[in-house]
Amino acid sequence: MTPPPNPTTAPAKPSEQPPAEFFGTTVPRQFHAGVEKVEKLIQVLQTSLDTMRAVEMTVQVQITGESGGTWNLNVRDGQMVVSDTPVHEPIVTVVQEIGDWRKAMRVIGDKMGQVALLGGGLSAGAAGSAQPLTKSKVEKLKTLAGTIQFVMTGGAEGDWAITVKFGTTPMPAQPHATVSFAEDDYKKIVKGELNPQAAFMGGKMKIVGDMAVVMQVGLLLMAG
Repeated sequence: MTPPPNPTTAPAKPSEQPPAEFFGTTVPRQFHAGVEKVEKLIQVLQTSLDTMRAVEMTVQVQITGESGGTWNLNVRDGQMVVSDTPVHEPIVTVVQEIGDWRKAMRVIGDKMGQVALLGGGLSAGAAGSAQPLTKSKVEKLKTLAGTIQFVMTGGAEGDWAITVKFGTTPMPAQPHATVSFAEDDYKKIVKGELNPQAAFMGGKMKIVGDMAVVMQVGLLLMAG
């Protein structure tokens, strides 16, 4: 068996190598480099998997109106169990009227699940990039407090909204802040085509109410 090539030996250009050097040195070097690349990738993926399995949290989803209900999304040891009662005190509560939920499903489809788990509109870019739900993100979620209503405007079926409460305090009568997007811009955010920060700086995100709550949520969630 040919031993791994000495990495300190500078190889000649392929066009200048004789067959013995090419097959005896270059090809093994390429093979071992490929193996090393895969090993590093596996290490990164294993670390990501471990942080996802370390997550323990409950997100409560309340859909109001006919055929609505309450679902507790309980996450632990890399598994999700949906129940009528929460396993942990919900750190995120998502409330949406059934008609608005149907509009949202037609607009963003199954990404609605990721948006709910990650906390609504400001973290929708994370949903678009398939960013995993990690222990560090959950710890950040636990520090948040406040309620934000996200309103999508200008869609073919009319405006629709989703309200997200962060923290364990009771749902207030009115949200602390309202964040509005054009529906087309929101779809781009969910798909990862538009960064929420860029949307805000470009005037595509309108905020009414407690700006501090919005900034706190945005900064923590978009930090990853």
